[in-house]
Amino acid sequence: MGFRKIRRVQVQKNNFQIQQALDRMRAEINIPPVEDGVYAYISSPLPTTCVVAGDWYFVEGTFTNEVLECWQVVPPLTYLGCGDGLPHKFKVHVCASFASDTGLNLVKMALFKNGVLQTNSIMSEHIQTTAQERAMATVDVLEFEAGDTVEIRASSSQAGAEITAVNLTTCLSRFFD
Repeated sequence: MGFRKIRRVQVQKNNFQIQQALDRMRAEINIPPVEDGVYAYISSPLPTTCVVAGDWYFVEGTFTNEVLECWQVVPPLTYLGCGDGLPHKFKVHVCASFASDTGLNLVKMALFKNGVLQTNSIMSEHIQTTAQERAMATVDVLEFEAGDTVEIRASSSQAGAEITAVNLTTCLSRFFD
């Protein structure tokens, strides 16, 4: 019995020493926290006027944001980096419901990184009647370096249509890299 108890204490001591060594190594090579990301939702939606059919417009409204780390949330969302100088991949998940003041309207929503349309993120829904609400969602994996921006824009097939993001949530979370 005494040998087993001593052995168990030795194993626990070894595990503790290994954990301390891992913590020191992480600190030395500056591994960024896994909590970096953003959760944002639209708390006060406003109509987005699509002056030209097919053009992309920033989704209007007041956003409420919860920044976990490494992001600036003044629109557009800007990645500040986490001090390691390396690019990192993020999963960007957007869920939205839109309405339009114009029927027979194809409404699109997409992500723009540094002002460039991310074609993998485009989603669309036909709005048949005025004020009909339609839901959309997209997930994309984007790589960000310090200073990169991301924003959500909307488009309409009808010139002059007003699109309102009734509900809109965005979550950017560190992807495995």
